[in-house]
Amino acid sequence: LDSAETIFIEIELAYGILLAELYRAGIYTNMGEFEKSERLAKALESEVKAYNSPQLMEEYSGLMQEIYDSLGNKTQANSYFRLNHELQDKLIGRENLMAINELEIVKQKNFEDAKKASIQAVLEKYKHRNVLIILFSALFLLVVISIFLFIRKKNQLEKQRILIVNKEIRHDLELKSRERLTDSMKNLSLENLKEQIHEDLMNVISNLPSSQQNLFQDLVKNLNRRNKDSLVQEFEDRFIGVHQEFFVNLREIAPDLSSAEIKLCAFIKLNLTTKEISYLTNRTVGTIDNSRSRIRRKLGLKEEDNLFIFLSNL
Repeated sequence: LDSAETIFIEIELAYGILLAELYRAGIYTNMGEFEKSERLAKALESEVKAYNSPQLMEEYSGLMQEIYDSLGNKTQANSYFRLNHELQDKLIGRENLMAINELEIVKQKNFEDAKKASIQAVLEKYKHRNVLIILFSALFLLVVISIFLFIRKKNQLEKQRILIVNKEIRHDLELKSRERLTDSMKNLSLENLKEQIHEDLMNVISNLPSSQQNLFQDLVKNLNRRNKDSLVQEFEDRFIGVHQEFFVNLREIAPDLSSAEIKLCAFIKLNLTTKEISYLTNRTVGTIDNSRSRIRRKLGLKEEDNLFIFLSNL
């Protein structure tokens, strides 16, 4: 490393000096000298940022994440992990892994071209034996660095692949949960329709002669078989499973909301009418309207603010 730095200094290759120092920090990390690696890497941070190079910053943030992981500093490690992940997204996007491998081949070729150009510049300027010895030392170092970068990038690509797979799994689970929630809403609507038909039928039967009323007993009996409470509970459980963040955000904004008011907010978020909410909660329309007013006050909404739009954005 010292010989390589001497070469870079003599040919005034500042970028090469910075790379050599970063690789030195990486070697310290591989040797288990994490504190020494951290001091060296932190000292280079301002120089890395000065180049305003996403590629260089991506390498640097990956190194810092590995150092802080080894030191047990999870806060700093997570911070550099997020930065590294964002930079990777900018550099390679979310394309398939085949495209990433092709970019790696191009990057490796450019690296080899730069390496050959640096060696040629040294050969043109220095012809004596001592410079050749330094040159071979630098070449050996570059080979070691190439191997180190290849292994490091391979591990990063595997981590990214695992992240993508996990995101796909979470997306599938969320989609299935939303489908089950939709089914629960449909079941509740059917139950509501059945109750309405029962009420209308009873009104019609009450106006019939007693001898004819008996003809509708079986139909009335079937319509009386209600499982509304279990359907409401099933609906609430599935809603919570899909919209967990909604309840967390709602309690942060208005921690004094009661459980009944939070449940009412969930129904409003689904754009249910006051009549539908009244049916689901066994409360009168007037009571629902009063509760909506209390919720608006606790949320600090103005008169012109729309409660449904506000809750939909949580």
